[in-house]
Amino acid sequence: MLDIVNSILKSYHSEHHLPADFDKLTDGPVKTRLLKPLIEERGYTDKIHIYETDHESDSIFAMVQMEVAPTGAYSGEQQLAHIYFQQRLNYCWRRFVVCKEMYHCMLDRTDDERANTVEELNRLVELLEQDTSSVSGRFPPYDTERQAELFALETLIPVEYRLQMKDAFNNGKITTKEVADKFRIPEAFVPFSFQPSYLQAVTAYRRPLLF
Repeated sequence: MLDIVNSILKSYHSEHHLPADFDKLTDGPVKTRLLKPLIEERGYTDKIHIYETDHESDSIFAMVQMEVAPTGAYSGEQQLAHIYFQQRLNYCWRRFVVCKEMYHCMLDRTDDERANTVEELNRLVELLEQDTSSVSGRFPPYDTERQAELFALETLIPVEYRLQMKDAFNNGKITTKEVADKFRIPEAFVPFSFQPSYLQAVTAYRRPLLF
């Protein structure tokens, strides 16, 4: 499934020329506003709309609602995605959750993979609050939520850059906060992204960008 991330990043690199050296990054390598058309053009959804919301939740910071809408009197239908994120989120969290929800537009291909009812949404919140992978496979919306998180992580801090930083990070020469600030991602996700077993697995399954 990481082929999806690989395809997106290769297209992004081709259009926007990511620097080969992480030291040359200024505002993170990938901008979510530039990701949006790459996901739309792949045919998973025709149009993505993004909104702020004042809805408060300690477990769900963003969500996507899918809608089929007519394009005109005689021109058929289009698939619309409405992404809502909490307005209280800072810049890094906004980038991450919007990227994650855009990947939901690709991953949630059936109703079973979405939390469609209040009961299913409450179940998803319960599992997310448990913060455990032991329930994976029992509730499809939970599985796609975790998968979307990983796809967002691999998109916003590509493994090509993490491999360059690995030794310095492990030796304490680069801090978690410095990585988060560099890539404009939530600090909470940085330690996991550098875990040796995870980094090794991602490196094996992700073909490198053509830097």
